[in-house]
Amino acid sequence: MRKLNLQHSRTATYNLTQLILHNIDVAFVQNPYIVLNNVAEFPKSFRIFAHRNGRKRSAIIVNNKIDAIAIRQVSDEDATLTELSYSGLNFYGASLYSPTDREIERHRITGGNHTAYKREEIITLH
Repeated sequence: MRKLNLQHSRTATYNLTQLILHNIDVAFVQNPYIVLNNVAEFPKSFRIFAHRNGRKRSAIIVNNKIDAIAIRQVSDEDATLTELSYSGLNFYGASLYSPTDREIERHRITGGNHTAYKREEIITLH
């Protein structure tokens, strides 16, 4: 697993795709490259999890061999949360965007059976 800020760069996205094709099964991405309101340029052997229309500042890129479910109730353009399952292990993965020019805030988000507290790069589920 890797966490990367692509700064909306097509070149950075291309470089990441070269890495994930050989070494990475899950990538946590901030500021992904966007084309027509969609995260773009990743191989078809990976699924892209990003939420909402318009500006998407967080995404999770998952190899198709890993089971993954989006948790939309606590996801938005700045926070993407998935439940991942592989080889009998279940865990949550989060990609969070936090701008450097803004003080870190703590947000409580409740939806369905999940409550999440977002702060910097930590999400706690209850």
